[in-house]
Amino acid sequence: MITTKAAAALAMMGGAQVAAHLLSTGHIGPSVILVAAVSLVAPVVIWRVHALAGVGKAPVVQKTPKPAVNVTRASTPAWKPDTKWPPALQPPAVRAVSTALVPRPDAVKARVSPEPEEADKSPPKPSADQIVRALYDQLGGRRPGTTHIRDVLKAHGLPCSDGTCRSIRQRVATKELTLKALPST
Repeated sequence: MITTKAAAALAMMGGAQVAAHLLSTGHIGPSVILVAAVSLVAPVVIWRVHALAGVGKAPVVQKTPKPAVNVTRASTPAWKPDTKWPPALQPPAVRAVSTALVPRPDAVKARVSPEPEEADKSPPKPSADQIVRALYDQLGGRRPGTTHIRDVLKAHGLPCSDGTCRSIRQRVATKELTLKALPST
């Protein structure tokens, strides 16, 4: 629950915040009274918070109540644990391990054709770097743009994002420094 004093402090802070914003945006002009009021809000609020928190007041010490039961009886023996433990669990019986090897069925032998596969006969695909280098030659002394590289890579079934195209162009131009100086398409 907010007290009246706390509500007054909150209203002062809110009013000062609104006035500061109106001043900074130019909706109202500065005056001595307004500047002084806004400037004094922080010290007043800090003073009020300290007053509400009780800073500087003596702490209240509560007395501990006396026990209602007499705990000083000398005839009560100290507690002793029960020494009758249940019997320990017996470990499970373990069978002896047989050292004889179990015969395995005959292994299945794979049949391999003596002829090389058709995939080995096809020529290797050119790398993306080789494709982009050939694109430099096709454009006749001009540097290919990302769109050109993307179209060629897509036609060869290779990854063709913008980042991939730029990194391939950069690798190719790094290998041959004269390519970096070519004008763009």
